[in-house]
Amino acid sequence: YAALSYVWGNAVQVKLGGYNEMSLQVKDSLLKFKLPQTISDAIHLTRLLAIKFLWVDVLCICQGQTDFDLRDRQDQLNNMGNIYHQASLTIIAACGDNANAGL
Repeated sequence: YAALSYVWGNAVQVKLGGYNEMSLQVKDSLLKFKLPQTISDAIHLTRLLAIKFLWVDVLCICQGQTDFDLRDRQDQLNNMGNIYHQASLTIIAACGDNANAGL
C-alpha cells in the first residue's frame, strides 16, 4: 500500500466515522464525494503506479466522537509511525496549507 501525508487545513472533506464506516467499505463508495484535490491526486498517482491500496488518515482513522471512536483514533494515532514505515511508498504533499492544494 501507499500512504498519504498531507495538511488537512480547513478543506471540507469526507471523514470516516462510526455512522458511515460500513457504507465507505463498499467498492467505489468514494465516487459520490468530491474529494479534496490532494487525495484525488494521490489516488491517481497510486493507480498509475499500480499500487492496490492507499492509506489516507481521514478515511482510515475514525473521526467520530463516541468513546469507542476516540479510543480507536488514539490507538491509530499511536500506530501512525508503523503505518508510514510499512508502506511501500509514502506520498508527501510538501506544500499547501489545506487538502485542496494538490500534489
